[in-house]
Amino acid sequence: MAQQPIDVGKLRHPVERRLLGFCIVVSVALFVVVLLVSFARDEFISVYIDDALATYRQANPEAANLSDDEVMELLPAEERETIALIEEYLYPWIIPLVPAAIVLLVVWSFGREYGNLRANAVRITARQFPEVYALWEDLTRRVGIKEVPDLYTINGNGALNAFAACVPGSRNFSAIYSDLLEACLRNEDWDSLKFILGHEAGHIRLGHVSWWYILLTFLYRFAFPVNYLIGLPLGRAHRVRLR
Repeated sequence: MAQQPIDVGKLRHPVERRLLGFCIVVSVALFVVVLLVSFARDEFISVYIDDALATYRQANPEAANLSDDEVMELLPAEERETIALIEEYLYPWIIPLVPAAIVLLVVWSFGREYGNLRANAVRITARQFPEVYALWEDLTRRVGIKEVPDLYTINGNGALNAFAACVPGSRNFSAIYSDLLEACLRNEDWDSLKFILGHEAGHIRLGHVSWWYILLTFLYRFAFPVNYLIGLPLGRAHRVRLR
């Protein structure tokens, strides 16, 4: 018999939405700023180069009498590469292509992951691992997911893990590594299996598998120093608080 619905509000970390909202606002603001700067491309590049040259001359008094072209050759390689990138890509028609390309890459990556499961994993259904499917169906219904997501078991080569993801605009899905599923079934450890599958169902219900959510989490987790201010706290809040 199915159990009572789960209060989804209790699954979400209390600061998650605030951190996510802050990431969205910062991302949009940064995009707008870069786009506006691209319309004043020549002025921005001129100011940037003048500042780089002045900084170098200040740190290296022997370069005070050198021409701008000569000082440019003495700038650190990273600085010259940055200037070259700005000169090559800072155009109003290129800036919108960058997030579009990132989105397409994310969609392709998620689609490839789902395709890999379809090709190499075993789908858990009412006719294949029926007890596991019944547990998965009950958990997803209890957290408020109307359509039961696809569930697969895949060879983990000894790893004990499970994950949830999505095909953007199509479906959510989850997978549990075969070694972990086998251990639970062999020991009839239904409580552990319930915990694992419930955790993944919670991620799907809370929207953690959405492509834009994963993209924001990834970008802010690896961008120093905002990774310590936003990315890592958001990643930590990206949890399902099972009770």
